[in-house]
Amino acid sequence: MNGILVYAKTKNERQFIGVFRDLDDLQSEVEETLAVTNRSDLASSVYFILNGEEYKLFLEVEQ
Repeated sequence: MNGILVYAKTKNERQFIGVFRDLDDLQSEVEETLAVTNRSDLASSVYFILNGEEYKLFLEVEQ
């Protein structure tokens, strides 16, 4: 499966947000997903895995 796994770290857990295809649109797609699902509270703790490495994703979602 090709894709970028995105999740939020919350209280020693990881909450799955989604799998996305394009790194160029990742930020806007994740922001939209969080807004649609009313989970903007997760915006400050979003990470993604790309090529086996974990990265923090900085979002501009209004809380």
